[in-house]
Amino acid sequence: MKAIRIILFTVLSALFLAAACALAEYSYTSSCPQSFRLQGIVNAGDEAAMRSSPGKSKAVASLKPGTVVRVTGIEDKYFRVELEGNEGYVRTNRIRLTASAWKDTPEAFSGTFALERTMPSRAESNRITFSGELRAPAPVSSFFFIFWDERQLAVESVFPYLPAQPVSEIDGSAFYDLINASQVSAGRKTLVIQGTTENGQVVLARLFLYISGNEAEPAHITGQCTFSYPWSLADDRLNTVWKPDEKEPSLTVGFPEGAGAALVTLEWSVPPESCAVRYLDAGGALLSEETLATGFYLDSLEPVSGAASVRITPEGKGCALATVRVYPERYASFAVQKWEPLPEKVDLMLFSTHQDDEVLFFGGMIPWYSAAGKTVAVTYMTNCGRGRYREALDGLWTAGLKYHPVFLGWADGTEEMQSRVENAYNIWRRDNTPDPLLDLVRLIRRYRPEVVVTHDFDGEYGNIQHRLTAKLIPEAAELAADPAYDADFSTPWTVKKCYIHLYKETEIMLDWDRPLSPENPVFTPRFLAEEAYDKHRTQHVFYTMKIGELYDNRCFGLYSSAVGPDILKNDLFENIP
Repeated sequence: MKAIRIILFTVLSALFLAAACALAEYSYTSSCPQSFRLQGIVNAGDEAAMRSSPGKSKAVASLKPGTVVRVTGIEDKYFRVELEGNEGYVRTNRIRLTASAWKDTPEAFSGTFALERTMPSRAESNRITFSGELRAPAPVSSFFFIFWDERQLAVESVFPYLPAQPVSEIDGSAFYDLINASQVSAGRKTLVIQGTTENGQVVLARLFLYISGNEAEPAHITGQCTFSYPWSLADDRLNTVWKPDEKEPSLTVGFPEGAGAALVTLEWSVPPESCAVRYLDAGGALLSEETLATGFYLDSLEPVSGAASVRITPEGKGCALATVRVYPERYASFAVQKWEPLPEKVDLMLFSTHQDDEVLFFGGMIPWYSAAGKTVAVTYMTNCGRGRYREALDGLWTAGLKYHPVFLGWADGTEEMQSRVENAYNIWRRDNTPDPLLDLVRLIRRYRPEVVVTHDFDGEYGNIQHRLTAKLIPEAAELAADPAYDADFSTPWTVKKCYIHLYKETEIMLDWDRPLSPENPVFTPRFLAEEAYDKHRTQHVFYTMKIGELYDNRCFGLYSSAVGPDILKNDLFENIP
């Protein structure tokens, strides 16, 4: 065991993390409107009779397919509706229930009503169930459960519920069979529950949940754009690409007139060395230009005012563009990636062997410290394939990371690598660099992290490459502080603390169940880590995201320290002012 160098240090505050969260850089609020106006659309192919009362009463109007009516309540098998000042009733099977944003509905949040599961899986036959009591200021004759999709920025579905008689208080178990998770698409949702009283609609609850499964893309306007090379870039596949050549060195994307293109994302199968970007007006005149040289797998552009199109000209051997997306002024910013380059100085550097280890074995570390305002850098050791890189980017963005990760791209687990740590190291050295350890030292010196974190010395479940990563990172952190090592090419840097997953000698336990924001108690590090792992769809057949089991992703140990031992043992940054 490596001895911890103990330096006397005054503990600054036991409440450090609480203070950090109060200064959270990232907001985890909903885009959902305050309330909704309920509407019904007459089904295609149907004509609906609007009657004067429920049952076989006289029809006061005949509604053609597509007619939109305002829905004010339910009685038996009829919706109570309004159309052009006239009131009546339409059978529930004749119209599709929907809703539009509204702001005049009063709120009456009360009671102990909550979701029993905030992350049900759409792949299973899971009911969306509730606990506690829902209370209203006046008797409610009908309830409406309105699902707002945070990626599409729209109402997805509305589920009505009719109690046997009007109620001012109702137990959550009454809604047990109302909604199945398979009836709602995957992704983040805000559930608004409105009730009908004698005085009209009232908002009774706002709940947040995430439906696990394959999510639809965030709403975009790419389908309204024109492409000089159109056939492959509007799809979502990485293997259908445009490669610049002498005949077609540039790609031009024309924006729909009046749509207000606010963001363009470029997802590269192979990133270019650089990319010239030119914004043109409706007449083809140049408005402005810039050069991208990020090396990112996903770049983003913000068109200048008045731009009618963008022309991109990549440079670099083998570069290939897989997907283009164009977004209007209002889009799901939490889901649309706008990566920033790592700054010259970071706070935390997390070394993950494979794409998915960063949440499987490090749990809520990325969302917690990103929300606390720390600059978090993620480095992946191996190249698990371009599809896994996409999953990693999707997961990291979901977890709250805003800085593009470092993909070292070293060889993944061949049979030869998995036999001995020494074999794995020799392959990394042979295929990628004269000395992987030197590369890691230079990486640490380049970004100067205060804290580094990596895998269990035993490789969690015994994985050889995890073991090799856990061996190299502490060595690299120590060598980074040695002025004699690589003296001609890089400047020494002292890493204050190095943590190893599951290291029992100086164990600390991190709490992934504390809310990241007081505005939304559902958003905990655990919640976002599980949502992030849901993006690693190819790995779900092998692993599940279980916190607190055999490879407990809350448990880490301080392997080396330049600032003394941990006393409070609840924060990687303890003793670092």
